[in-house]
Amino acid sequence: MREAVRKIEKEELDRYRFVNYEVLDSETEIRQRQKLLEEAMLLGNGERQKVRLIIETTEGPVMVETTVWETTDSHIELKGGRDIPICCIREVII
Repeated sequence: MREAVRKIEKEELDRYRFVNYEVLDSETEIRQRQKLLEEAMLLGNGERQKVRLIIETTEGPVMVETTVWETTDSHIELKGGRDIPICCIREVII
């Protein structure tokens, strides 16, 4: 049974601690997530389009709708300057 995902506002992310381990099971899933994050960044910068991210926190999974401004090999930066480690992002919904 999959754990319920709580939808939160981007501003609430400061209340949560992100897990510091890889939440995906396979290299294929990890590559697909990176590809989706890069697409989300292009949409965020070019069209100001928001995406939904499901993020694993120490309190359980949360979903946030936000704009991805930058992505690196290890982190993404959201609108407002909030950094999130990529390893804790379970899903990217465009």
